[in-house]
Amino acid sequence: LAVEARETTGGRFDATVHDAVVAAGYDRTFDAVRSGAFDDPRPLQPRCGGHVVVDGSTIELQPGFRLDLGGIGKGYAADRVAELLAVVGPCLVNAGGDIAIRGGSWPVGVTEEVTLELTEGGLATSGRDRRRWSHNGEERHHLIDPATGRPAAGAPVRVTVVAGSAAAAEVAAKVAFLGGE
Repeated sequence: LAVEARETTGGRFDATVHDAVVAAGYDRTFDAVRSGAFDDPRPLQPRCGGHVVVDGSTIELQPGFRLDLGGIGKGYAADRVAELLAVVGPCLVNAGGDIAIRGGSWPVGVTEEVTLELTEGGLATSGRDRRRWSHNGEERHHLIDPATGRPAAGAPVRVTVVAGSAAAAEVAAKVAFLGGE
């Protein structure tokens, strides 16, 4: 899914951002990152866009690259659990904010002012208002722009997308957050 998403988004979604996320300082528990109780002399060394080949159950990465499947993994997990539960009836699965719905009618609060009623598909939000911290005196967040290898600059505060699946919503929310089409 991640390789397909990178291809269909022209690289705006890229699971090879792992090392850039770590270089941005998101490499500890979030409480430790947010506390600012550390200083790291390492400069940002962006590395994104590594070559990935999937052949059956084998994944081959270009040397020096690692995968970050966090967002798309949560969306996929929510979708799979919803598929399993749907055989016994309507369900809503929330995997850390990535929501998968199969049947029924479910009110989903996006903000205090906005509630959407969903009956099928998925919803995901990408934003810089919750997962943010100061690192070496610079404000940072966990959403990396693959074009720069750095936390996305000038991005909106938050983007929420409804799509046919939670995984697709996750990819679309990330791309919209990064300013993609």
